[in-house]
Amino acid sequence: MRMGSNFIQSRYSTISAPSVEYGIIAGVEDISQYRFGRYHRIHIDDRLNKRYQVVHKLGHGSFSTVWLALDEKTTKYVAIKVGTTDTSRSEIDIISQITQNAVMDNVRTDQKLLFPTVLDRFDIIGPNGAHPCLVTPPARCNLRDTKRAARSGFFQLDVARSFAAQLVKALSIVHERGFAHGDLHFGNLFLQLPSSLDNLTVEQLYERYGEPDKEPVYGWAYQAIV
Repeated sequence: MRMGSNFIQSRYSTISAPSVEYGIIAGVEDISQYRFGRYHRIHIDDRLNKRYQVVHKLGHGSFSTVWLALDEKTTKYVAIKVGTTDTSRSEIDIISQITQNAVMDNVRTDQKLLFPTVLDRFDIIGPNGAHPCLVTPPARCNLRDTKRAARSGFFQLDVARSFAAQLVKALSIVHERGFAHGDLHFGNLFLQLPSSLDNLTVEQLYERYGEPDKEPVYGWAYQAIV
């Protein structure tokens, strides 16, 4: 798990004027955002809402961190989006409204798969405030990372057409219900994950995909904070 800062403390002295060296970690959130009103501190093996065991970190955004967890009640893996305390709860409300059964009754089964299923929602009360949490099935990588991983840097034509058709249909359903997506880009479009992931124990998950990378994170006073 890489969390808390773009920098880690790699060496320090216990004398009055410590010599400190930092190593840069790419792709992690800003440690200064772990304060009141912003991010909630999450650790591997934390148990959220008395049922979700955190096993890995999936990513972060400006207003949330996202974690892979094992649902102890269903023994299935879920993604938990933990919002900052200043996050608008309207996002969770809108996703819930779009995907609830009553709203989706007139949508074909294959088109319902275009939207994440809201499995649970709850709040975490912590030292930085109250954090709204949204539980959905985990997804694979987003289209931005998928495109970057392609040897040519482009999607094959038939794949691009399929993505475009699915996106147009999904947006049409959203617009028909009176909503608009305010942050549409490849980084917010995800591929579906095969259900076979649920057949793996946590140990098997780590063997196949790797364990979380843990780094000590220090503040200016050289004390661990996460």
